[in-house]
Amino acid sequence: MLATRMRQKNAEFYFVSYPAQDLLKKVRFVSRFYGGGRGEAVGGERPEQRPKDREKEEEPDDVEDFVRAIEGSEKAFQRALNRRKVSQIRDFFRNVSEQPLVPGAILLYTSEELAFEPMGKYERVGDLAEPEGHFLIIDGQHRLAGLHFYLGEADADRKIEVPCVVFDGKTSDFATEMFVIINSTHTRINKSHLIDLYEKIELGTDAEKRYAANLVRALYESSDSPLQYHINMLGGRTQQDLWINQAQIFSEVHRLVER
Repeated sequence: MLATRMRQKNAEFYFVSYPAQDLLKKVRFVSRFYGGGRGEAVGGERPEQRPKDREKEEEPDDVEDFVRAIEGSEKAFQRALNRRKVSQIRDFFRNVSEQPLVPGAILLYTSEELAFEPMGKYERVGDLAEPEGHFLIIDGQHRLAGLHFYLGEADADRKIEVPCVVFDGKTSDFATEMFVIINSTHTRINKSHLIDLYEKIELGTDAEKRYAANLVRALYESSDSPLQYHINMLGGRTQQDLWINQAQIFSEVHRLVER
């Protein structure tokens, strides 16, 4: 497969555009196994934390069957897949139009040393051999699981290519360290910031959020609104006598819109 070889400090790795259907055949999903249990339960909750009425509502489906069948290992570092998140990503793939389906690179590693054949005078561009075994996933398990279900649908785009970063000849300790660094440095986004963006984008199945965000904006700006300039909007003009937080009123309006 065509790849670009990159060097940073003493490390070399590869950028690859991987056909989705080929990639899904070469990756192995695995999650960390904790002694007597499988870590997180489906949906990110342990069974004892999940309300009984919700257990009745959430009947097993194809996504849950897939999640439950994933191999568990005490040596693995990946978190258990969240069924709800996989379903949401699958729905995103269904509804996205102009944006790339997988906008961020999937991080893969293999302990095998992969042969790299440079192309002519281009020392950094060449043919990268696939591993004999499977790639393990450092980052991107949920995106690939969602892609697995999307590609199983009749009208799916099967010519999708997935951007990947491939680390070869690496131990699981290297991958574990990278996983920890990636997942411990997230910047939490202010919820009001996201609500402002809801007004500006097409959200497919989440059109209710966009509608609710527009209603909150109208409550803040309209001259006949009893809350004009009394909502603590991100970037709003009023800095005193604030009555209610933007994120709080959005939650109430969104709940009403959904009903």
